[in-house]
Amino acid sequence: MSQSFHLTAHAKVNLMLHVTGKGPDGYHNLQSVFAFTTLEDHLHITPTATTSVSFEGEFAGAVRSGKDSITQALSWYFSHMNLPPRHYRVIVHKNIPVAAGLGGGTSDAAAVLAWLYRQDYPQSSEAQAWEFIKNTGVLGADVPVSLAFHLGLGQVFWLEGSGREGNCTPLKAEGLGRQLVLVNPGIELSTASVFSALDGRFDPPLERPQVLNQKFLQHSRNILQGPALKLAPEIGKIYLMFMLDQSFHYFRLSGSGSSSFVVYKDRRQADAMAEKLAKNNRGWWIQRTELILR
Repeated sequence: MSQSFHLTAHAKVNLMLHVTGKGPDGYHNLQSVFAFTTLEDHLHITPTATTSVSFEGEFAGAVRSGKDSITQALSWYFSHMNLPPRHYRVIVHKNIPVAAGLGGGTSDAAAVLAWLYRQDYPQSSEAQAWEFIKNTGVLGADVPVSLAFHLGLGQVFWLEGSGREGNCTPLKAEGLGRQLVLVNPGIELSTASVFSALDGRFDPPLERPQVLNQKFLQHSRNILQGPALKLAPEIGKIYLMFMLDQSFHYFRLSGSGSSSFVVYKDRRQADAMAEKLAKNNRGWWIQRTELILR
């Protein structure tokens, strides 16, 4: 019987996201800080004669069969690396909401790519790993960042550009609040719709911080928050709940999805907010989690 391997794929949050312009190819230029959380999907991968990817768990029904990120990543990997195809049965337990700005599908693909790369290139240098990471931008703007994290090359990253170039840089972080409460109103938002609602409004470019700290984050934003509120006004009710509390550091939309998060330094305050949101009983998905920081 073939051995089955267990992988974990961590949800990401965008601690800030600025859009500085739009290129002639139609893609927007971003400046963003990515961090990863203890919320994770669980993957079981087993070598088999034919490849299959299936999903179970709370959010399994939201994934389109055959159009998932893992299937695409497996096909790309063996072709790009000029390796004979190998086949796997992959079962994903989906704990991360879909189309929610938390990078669940991207993270699933990145976890599988990192596992394959470690198997096939155990003696790879860091420079070679970064070259591989850069090439995965064709799979999606967030894939290189998530892959860098899953390969252990950093925990917080600065992304510059459209994401398709695969340009991301590890950041040193100091003094950040790491206690998060994630909230999703149960609404899916498409990336294309949110970016279309920007209406040509852009941020001035920032200089990448040498050390990421709380002050930098509190003086930045997610520019997509306004467009997302237009498309999903229910998000505004979440922000009202956040603002009634005086102990948080900041709150923010994550990426272009419908999930938002509020940040605390104190675990008890985060627990209290999660409990308060749950008692509100609007049918929102609420998750306590933490940033993964050294």
